[in-house]
Amino acid sequence: MNSSKTSNKTKSRRSRPALILAFLLAICLPATAFASPAPSATRVKTTISQVSAYEVACLKAQKTGATYGNEWALMALARAGKLPSTLKQQYLANLSTYLKDNKNSLGSTVTDYDRVILALTALGVDATSFNGVNLTAPLANLDDVTAPGVSGSINALLALDSHPYAMPKLKAGAAGVQTTRAKLVSDLLSQQLPGTGGWNWGWGATDPDPDVTSMALQALAPYQGKGDAQVDGAIDTALTALGQIQDGATAGFIPFPLWTPDPNSESAAQALTALSALGIPVDDARFVKTGSTIYDSLTSFLVEGGSGSKAFANAKSDATYPAPDAMATEQGLYALAAYWRALTGANRLYDMSDVALKPYTNAPANKGGTSGGKTGGASKQKKLGAGKTGSGTAAPSTPLSTASTATAATLANTGDTTGQSQLGATALLLLGATAALCVLRKRSGQRRLS
Repeated sequence: MNSSKTSNKTKSRRSRPALILAFLLAICLPATAFASPAPSATRVKTTISQVSAYEVACLKAQKTGATYGNEWALMALARAGKLPSTLKQQYLANLSTYLKDNKNSLGSTVTDYDRVILALTALGVDATSFNGVNLTAPLANLDDVTAPGVSGSINALLALDSHPYAMPKLKAGAAGVQTTRAKLVSDLLSQQLPGTGGWNWGWGATDPDPDVTSMALQALAPYQGKGDAQVDGAIDTALTALGQIQDGATAGFIPFPLWTPDPNSESAAQALTALSALGIPVDDARFVKTGSTIYDSLTSFLVEGGSGSKAFANAKSDATYPAPDAMATEQGLYALAAYWRALTGANRLYDMSDVALKPYTNAPANKGGTSGGKTGGASKQKKLGAGKTGSGTAAPSTPLSTASTATAATLANTGDTTGQSQLGATALLLLGATAALCVLRKRSGQRRLS
């Protein structure tokens, strides 16, 4: 027998156990072993700076500057520490004028108040004392709050829990049911889909929607681990549902497969915000698909915004892709801010107890400049809540990495002006190039929250 053949056969036999062991390890190791590395806080911060430059340029390109309707963009910038003082003051003045012109009313939809409460709180303004008006007052009537469906309870919890706000009281003799945090949580839990464990917009839908499921998780995050087994069970079940509807090929989400055949950035943004609120790392095995994470899915939609800035497109099947999408950019920015805050151990995105609030007083000088903004402010409301049940006391955050205290403190400072001079120069260059890209498209078939 040929000695070389004998040697080869012997080597082959010896290598088989190693191959079998490698195969067993491959199928037994958790998905996180093969997931792409979670990004560092520094890397996330760099992306936040690029997207913030685009968002700031969009707001400055508006005829009136920052105004009513731009709440999501302003909140995202503030919580990322990237909001210029000029835009803050523009918004407050324009909101003041809008309220004066509309008899201190933001409209008939309670979610308009939720959105403004979140923006004002992020900007350091007490929403109960804006030119003497308590903008939380319309949330006192539970019937009004829950009228929009599941979104009503979600948004009310997020707004009221963003700071230790006292629950507004119904006026004596007023019709309706007094809102309480317990009733809002109960209403939200009652609409969790049986069997699947997620949430949908309603209208008889039985399949979990990634956006609404993520938003519900964000609203319930402050109530996790507070001794309510029903809340904890609902969160666990919803997380399982979210992982199950995640796209196996891209780690993203396809909320409307009959209308949009591919994943979109907004669903990924909501899921990343939810995981960040609950202290779940992006490389958690439940949310790693084909080696990719939700963060990977979201950042795959980053597109050029001009002059070195970045923005988010919504879906690659959109006719306008790869043009920036206003609502996708807002949501992508606050999702990045939420994740960055989780990485550094700062307060959750919507736990704004780290912001000192002051009343706002300003007498509008003239009318005009009160129209809604063009950056998609009146879009889907997707927020995180904060505070202990009932009391509004903020629950401590758990860092997802061992970031320094200094980094966390810098991040928590919503007035951070690091690099503002460079940002201002970049914004000026962007004004002409990006103004046309900042108009919100109304995408057919997509439901939004105000």
